[in-house]
Amino acid sequence: MISGENMAVYNPQLARSVEGSIVVAGRFSGWGDFDPAPTIKKLGDVTEIGVEKFFIAKYGHSGDYRWAKNIKEGYLNSIAVDSTEAVYIAGSFYSKVDFDPGAGVSNLSSFGGSDIYIAKYVACSSSSAPQSLATVECNNFLSPGGTLLTYTGIYLDDLTSVSGCDSVITINLTLNHTFGTIVAEDCSSYTAPDSVVYTSSGIQTAILSNSIGCDSIITIYLKIKNTRSSISKTVCDSYTAPDGAVYTSSGSKTAVIPNAAGCDSTIRISLTIRTVSSGVSLFDNLLIAGEQRPGAQYKWLGCNNNFAVIEGETGRYYTVLTPGSYAVEASISGCIDTSACVSVIVTDIARNGPLNSVIVYPNPVAEQLVIDLGNLSGMVEVEIFDLPGQLILRKQIVGGGKMVFDFPVASGVYFLRLTNQRNQQTVKIVKE
Repeated sequence: MISGENMAVYNPQLARSVEGSIVVAGRFSGWGDFDPAPTIKKLGDVTEIGVEKFFIAKYGHSGDYRWAKNIKEGYLNSIAVDSTEAVYIAGSFYSKVDFDPGAGVSNLSSFGGSDIYIAKYVACSSSSAPQSLATVECNNFLSPGGTLLTYTGIYLDDLTSVSGCDSVITINLTLNHTFGTIVAEDCSSYTAPDSVVYTSSGIQTAILSNSIGCDSIITIYLKIKNTRSSISKTVCDSYTAPDGAVYTSSGSKTAVIPNAAGCDSTIRISLTIRTVSSGVSLFDNLLIAGEQRPGAQYKWLGCNNNFAVIEGETGRYYTVLTPGSYAVEASISGCIDTSACVSVIVTDIARNGPLNSVIVYPNPVAEQLVIDLGNLSGMVEVEIFDLPGQLILRKQIVGGGKMVFDFPVASGVYFLRLTNQRNQQTVKIVKE
């Protein structure tokens, strides 16, 4: 059985010789032990994860290890063994590849793209006696054949003799580095044995010196129990966060509360606060709701009638015909608020005086406003107020006929108030 660390085998090929021996070939990555016995024949390296190369290994008819080689580049498609035990392989390659698995060099270069190769390998026996080597090291050992060994064990290493044949060395290797495992939990951070501070969960590694001066490699399975999350909230007027803080303005907020493990749970809150203006203005007998954004809806309420809804009054403006106390319920984007009650005094003179015969046009007005007093005589005071009630124009005219004057103000709603000695009349003007 072939085994190893981070090893994967691709496209395996198999051939059997006349004498019954088995030759196996294929591509692999990582490193592998190609000797099924307790001794180890290592090809490749753990650092070569994802780097593919191909191997050729020969075993006796009972599966006993004979030899194994690897070539760094190229692709293997087929394998065969002849009556002399020579091994043939064929496949494709590109660029330049050294097809000699030993210390020698046998380079082939492709012409442009990918080319086909055929290679023959012949068994070669060394007349030298088997050699053995025993060594004790700290962390790793580079074998005489150039293989980096990183675990304690008995290895088979190949050396090329002066005759060009392999000489096998048995290496009895003891490594004195040690390994350990720690499972750790902490709320916010963890200081490893090598003094490195970690603030996130994961598998970490600490390397110290053990009692004989070699590496002590500690694998740390770390869990940081502080948690983080985010929520998005859209509410009316105010929001009470999970930590009890009350917010009345939109923005990015942070709440910190204990989680199930007793550590901090940090919550990032994307908060949108929607409000409704609950103001109301009174201009003579005209009530104006303070909420003026597009899409707002209105209900005018009679405060003296247990806040009953006044039927048909669903606009922003409400002209009061009956003295009393009134409020407005405004709603927008799912939020609702009700104004304070406002007392309105309505007099008959203000509604029915002769100033009602005055005609004001055009309305809406673009540039010039015309006030037609008709047959009204005497002095009339003309005043124009903006929506908040600020006086922006005042003139006195003599009754009778028409008066034309420029109206150079910003677009919006204005109020024209006409007053003579006995009467007063207010007209709403819209400036385009």
